[in-house]
Amino acid sequence: MKKLVILAIIVTASSVVYGQRNFHLSQYMMHQPLINPAAISGYMGLNGALVHRSQWVGFDGAPTTSGISINSPLKGGNNSLGLTVVHDAIGVNTDVDIAAQYAYKFQVSENSFFSLGLSGTLKMFQSDYTQISVNDGGDDVFSGATPTLMSPNFGFGMYYFKNRFYVGFSTPKILANKIEYTGEYKAATSFDINELHYNLHAGYGFPIAKKVDLNTSFLIKSVSGAPLQADLNAQFLFNKKFGIGASYRTSKDIIGLISAKVIPQLQIAYAYDYNMSEIAQFSSGSHEIMLLFDFYEPKKDAKIDIPRF
Repeated sequence: MKKLVILAIIVTASSVVYGQRNFHLSQYMMHQPLINPAAISGYMGLNGALVHRSQWVGFDGAPTTSGISINSPLKGGNNSLGLTVVHDAIGVNTDVDIAAQYAYKFQVSENSFFSLGLSGTLKMFQSDYTQISVNDGGDDVFSGATPTLMSPNFGFGMYYFKNRFYVGFSTPKILANKIEYTGEYKAATSFDINELHYNLHAGYGFPIAKKVDLNTSFLIKSVSGAPLQADLNAQFLFNKKFGIGASYRTSKDIIGLISAKVIPQLQIAYAYDYNMSEIAQFSSGSHEIMLLFDFYEPKKDAKIDIPRF
């Protein structure tokens, strides 16, 4: 039975026309530029994140994701640039996305800002069909691995933030990148409104005691033909250094969250996902670790404190 489930996942993810897929993370709220290019405007200094996720541990061909994101405002503070590199693998498919990000922020009031962001992505993808067992061994489509193919893509985002609050909207990939087989493998790029992914995310930090904050956030993801997915997140933050919390995802996931600021410039965060659907019979869960750095040291009289959650 396990082999049948694994095969179904691999074949679904590895059809002849390799379709649009966005990488999946549980701690996106800790470093929001990973899902919204406009969010790089919310940082006042050089910052970034390294992340690794092993999903559905124990599953053959289960997704793994590793990435790095580095961002910084330019002189004057209204313009920001960023670079994100993500390696994402599932089944026989491997993606590497290299994205350059730009954002410009407008001051709305004394303590609030609105920013627009764009990303340009070079997508490199490859599929090794020799890993799939097929009934017809003479099928040329599954006779070998595809070459590493490259395609462009673009993303767009909006982000509003003020003290203890943020809200953002993004379309991470505007184009559809595919592998097509017409006697040979080739990359195909097109625009299809039905394949657009939409993200709506927001967060608010509640001061509940002198040294205790409650950071809350949500993410709603939408794509045509798939159920609406929502994440609800909450984390208690003690003395601005130690955090513990949980998330619930409507795909029947419960996530435990823990974070610690090792030094003022460096934070480490960990998430454990437990899926309550049939997948739990074959997997011990998902693990995700993230290292975050931020070299900006806020002044004591700083009026903007965005909850990185």
